[in-house]
Amino acid sequence: MSGPKFETFDVSERVRKVIEWRHARRLALRHEYLKESLKPVKQKLITDNALERYTAVRLFSEFHVKVTAKGVGLYAAAVFGTLATLITLAKKVKDNEEHMYRTGQVSYGDRFGKFV
Repeated sequence: MSGPKFETFDVSERVRKVIEWRHARRLALRHEYLKESLKPVKQKLITDNALERYTAVRLFSEFHVKVTAKGVGLYAAAVFGTLATLITLAKKVKDNEEHMYRTGQVSYGDRFGKFV
């Protein structure tokens, strides 16, 4: 079911070959699909082999990843660096509040989380 072949004059030879290759591949895949779908005795579902390979690699990618000291070090630095930054920030905020409470800059009535 291919359409009429048009001649294009505004593309290079390389681009024309790519277009023709894609068209031929599309026709071959279409022919294969029709052959499988119109088979009188179907034994299995029609699947795309490339998609199956892609999902298999995505599912089992941990077997293809090599653990190195550099990767573990970068992961540890990211985790512990983030924790250290958050702890330091929380301590500075708490120390600033405590300083304001102890020097009398904030009255007891205005404090957050007071005992009453």
